[in-house]
Amino acid sequence: MRPDVAYIMDDMMKDVINKGTAVDARAWGFKNVAGKTGFAGKTGTSRDGWFAGFTPDLVCVVYVGFDDGDDLGMKGSDSALPIWADFMREALNEHPDWNGDWQMPGSIRKAEIDARSGALIRELSNVEADSVVAQQAALKNNANANSQIDAENGAPIAEDAPNIFVTSIPPEFRRVELFIIGTMPNKVLAPTGEEETSSETLSETVQATPDPTQTPFTTWQNAQEENLYDNQPSHQQQYQLPSPPPFPQPPSGQKRDAKPHFERTVTVMICRLTGMRATMNCPNKQPQTFKDGKEPKDFCTFHVNPPK
Repeated sequence: MRPDVAYIMDDMMKDVINKGTAVDARAWGFKNVAGKTGFAGKTGTSRDGWFAGFTPDLVCVVYVGFDDGDDLGMKGSDSALPIWADFMREALNEHPDWNGDWQMPGSIRKAEIDARSGALIRELSNVEADSVVAQQAALKNNANANSQIDAENGAPIAEDAPNIFVTSIPPEFRRVELFIIGTMPNKVLAPTGEEETSSETLSETVQATPDPTQTPFTTWQNAQEENLYDNQPSHQQQYQLPSPPPFPQPPSGQKRDAKPHFERTVTVMICRLTGMRATMNCPNKQPQTFKDGKEPKDFCTFHVNPPK
């Protein structure tokens, strides 16, 4: 995998600990700090529970489940995550040099986008990207948060400042994303008054449009009444489709079934010793097909222990 693709995948999986299914790991002190500590992972819950978490130098996967396939009844964040957190905390305390964050490749760019449309607001440097979250929190708590903010330096935009791009995006819709060079979206141009069509021009355009020619007849019956088709074959005669072939009739004395009859079958695994439905403990099993409803319903009671 390319380093830039791997870095973006790691960044996505950081959100599992930042605000996802493993957010409880923060109670053990696991917190992503840009440039200092990086933790990423993925929880899993089916019949069992597991959590796979990693740093740039250490990977640990914890699986919790029964050996007989019974449902654990717990999520991975409740069963496997605490075990993972206890181990990782001790390991990182013993080896502080294993702490660290992933180094961003040079082919990655950070940008602020409009979460509603995905359009680009501005490209960010590392310092600007780290401060965007703090700026958004300050704007939400600021009584003057409704005022326009300059996207470059955080200062109010002057009334006469020309800007051809849309930058007045509410803070709650701004989001920092990572992009590989060449994949960054485009900015959205601000609307201008020149693009609007004046009412006078629109009125002239409507008047210059000729009226559509009225259809003299609404149906072919009306046309026939006016004798316009006296010397031509009728519309039905010109485009008459050939008649379909007759449906095959059953031999004399037999009635044709209203619906064809299909016999439904069921295929199940059978224990070759008992003839009952096989379980995971049966050493010799074979598939067998039965008429629907005639298949065995009871499972094998002879092989109760796993085969040795």
